[in-house]
Amino acid sequence: MSPLKTWYTSLTNALTISSMEPSESRFGGPGLVSINSMPPELLSHIFLSVDTQYCYGISTQSQLYPPYFPLRSNSTPSHLGSVCTYWRKVSLATPALWASLHIIIPGFNHSGILERVRTHLERSGSSLLSIILSGDRALSNDDLDLVSEAVVAAEPFQNLPGHLLVLCEVLRSIFHQADRITRFSLRIPGQVSTASLLLRSQHRFVTLSHLSIPLQPQESMRSLFDMLGSLSCLRSLEIFDLEPREVDRTMASKLAQITRIRIGLATLDQICTLLSFCPNVCSARVALCDSRNYHSPPNIPNLPLLHLHAFHIDIDAFTQMECVAALFTAMVVSPRLTELTVTTSPRNHAEQRAQDVLFPALQPLLTNLDTFCIEGFHLDRSKFSLLLERMPNLCHLEVVDIKRWVEEYNRAMFVGLLEDLSEWRVTPRLTTLRLSLRNWVGDNLFENMLESRVGTLHSVYLELVEGTGARLDLKRLRALQDQGLAVRVVEVARYFGLKGKIEIVGYQKEATVKK
Repeated sequence: MSPLKTWYTSLTNALTISSMEPSESRFGGPGLVSINSMPPELLSHIFLSVDTQYCYGISTQSQLYPPYFPLRSNSTPSHLGSVCTYWRKVSLATPALWASLHIIIPGFNHSGILERVRTHLERSGSSLLSIILSGDRALSNDDLDLVSEAVVAAEPFQNLPGHLLVLCEVLRSIFHQADRITRFSLRIPGQVSTASLLLRSQHRFVTLSHLSIPLQPQESMRSLFDMLGSLSCLRSLEIFDLEPREVDRTMASKLAQITRIRIGLATLDQICTLLSFCPNVCSARVALCDSRNYHSPPNIPNLPLLHLHAFHIDIDAFTQMECVAALFTAMVVSPRLTELTVTTSPRNHAEQRAQDVLFPALQPLLTNLDTFCIEGFHLDRSKFSLLLERMPNLCHLEVVDIKRWVEEYNRAMFVGLLEDLSEWRVTPRLTTLRLSLRNWVGDNLFENMLESRVGTLHSVYLELVEGTGARLDLKRLRALQDQGLAVRVVEVARYFGLKGKIEIVGYQKEATVKK
């Protein structure tokens, strides 16, 4: 056994909650290795996986928020370093631990946030930076001019209002590290053009591989693409709020290197045009917002997405299914597509036509799928069963949040789904299943389906939403866990608008959950 594997085994044993006496557990117990006896290199590696948060395509370990913000600030390296002298030494000797930041600039009560940002940047050494920077106070056009001048000035401006002074100094500190920034999101409320600000900064973002920005109402697509053209290492792009801009096809070359793209709140034409600009895209997520009344299906040219393997579409409350179907029809040349997620707003009444309009357009894309997730739809059992039969290679299935106000259809659909999944002709390779059921009562269908797939199904997550006391056979579920199936059942209830979860059946510690 390799030394690294030995230490990981020791760590697992040291952190396992067992039936030892408290005194034994505290000191590791007989035969167990204390975590502090690990070499600093391994402990440093473990620290880099602790307490990460994901937002705008960026993982951060430190969140620096205003004191009045609903979420609390958290500096993971500082907290780890406060445990003991050894951990402090390791955290200070791990520059990458200080290199991922989510910063919110306060509109008032700045409370040393600039000093904390500078401390993290200094301790990050030469590590590549991942930064999310936003503000909680909207800026005007005049404010933007002041910020732009102050950021590029040789000396700091001293006569700015408090909230602008802190913002400018944080921007100056960050932009001076531009050559180290590899993942960046800049979101300042108001009329601030992120693209223009980055262009004016006069700093070279030579390692920037991921960028997430919103577009302001007055901002042109030209300024965005001019900025993108200066980022030679950019491979991942998130852009939001495109409506109602026109996308000029002369800009196509600026996105040729993109392999991951997220497009928020865009029309069908904008999405198709931008996707056509990305011939090498592997992963795409789009939010379709198109309220036009299509009397006939829109005619969209084919999109040859030869490298696309994951596609996620969010459909807003006013978009017609004909519009979505046209997009899927245009994607017919996607030979590597293996992951598909389709979600819609619960307020979208047009999605009731999905089984007649959308599902036929989906069918040519299903053959090679190994992951399929669908959320928010009113599903007809027979039509959905037909979709499942078109996915012989499916390994991961997720069906979430069916229409809450059509309880009879919801219950009937899930009865049919569980009955279909009990038969091997439907998704014979299924290994992971996630279901969200409303007002479910049981009837042993869930347990029967699990027992029919023992040996092939690895993990199941069942969420009972607004339930009325589901009748589940816990003895049968525990027996399935003993056979190696990872099963978790939670009940979700809403209290005064808040959402709470109660665990009914939890994963056993020996179970292996496959994500």
